[in-house]
This record gives sequence, structure tokens and C-alpha cells, in this order.
Amino acid sequence: MTVEVPTAEYAVFATEPADLANNKGAFAQAIQRTWKYIFEEWFEKSDYLFDQEKYAFEFLYRKKRRHGIPIRL
Repeated sequence: MTVEVPTAEYAVFATEPADLANNKGAFAQAIQRTWKYIFEEWFEKSDYLFDQEKYAFEFLYRKKRRHGIPIRL
């Protein structure tokens, strides 16, 4: 499947590694913490707004999960 991502300005965030050996829910919890930080802390402190007309997406880069969040002033 191919998805064309529209041109936009994105803020990129990384999710910290999850300790799956000791906590099977660690992966989901790490992603939830990242999204919570983005929307409850980062946006509150920045001058940017979430651009709801563009796509937010996740991707792997250098073995780390990244989140591309579309932003606008």
C-alpha cells in the first residue's frame, strides 16, 4: 500500500524504547506517553497548532518509532 503524504510542516517526535521483557504493555504505554506529551505539553508551550487538514503519521527511522505531527502557526 502506498499513501501520498501531502506537503506540510511537521514536528517530529520519537517514542522512547519499551522494555517488553518486563512489561508486555510497555510498547503501547510508551506511544501513549508520547502522544500525551505532544498534545498536552508541547503544543501548549509552542506557538504551533495541530493542522487537522494534514496527516499525522508514525514511521520507523534508525530503529526508533517517530511521529510526524502536522503543524501550522
